[in-house]
Amino acid sequence: MSASPNRPVGISAPDIIAAAIALTFGAYALYEARTMSDLGAVFPVTAAIVLIAGATAILALGFMRPANRQTAPPTEWKRFAYAVITLFAWAVLLKPLGFVITSALGMLAITLAARREPMAAKAAALHALNGIILIGAFYAVMRYLLKIAVP
Repeated sequence: MSASPNRPVGISAPDIIAAAIALTFGAYALYEARTMSDLGAVFPVTAAIVLIAGATAILALGFMRPANRQTAPPTEWKRFAYAVITLFAWAVLLKPLGFVITSALGMLAITLAARREPMAAKAAALHALNGIILIGAFYAVMRYLLKIAVP
């Protein structure tokens, strides 16, 4: 299904910007991964492939949909900005604070930014438990399976 010559395509500037950012980070991750060991490069190469595939999908879907489509609900830029700031803070604080502490703080910040309504105590406890399991699993995979020195 492609756009006909008489019908304008529905790709928007935010779609193009998001795809360009994802392509840039994906290409950079691939570039940096070339200096890593084979096992150490697994995660950056996988992340790069996902970023590049996602960017390609955004562009392809944008060019295939009609321009007069129904608009999506407005983006909640404040939440999005909090998430981006949290990810940058995680990257900066990873070495000085270590993986476990930085990841726990990052997960807490993302959870607070993403929630839309107050969280019940049981839900908060489940989120905390899930976070502990997820961080522990990532740490174990990187440290023991991939043999990456995690800060």
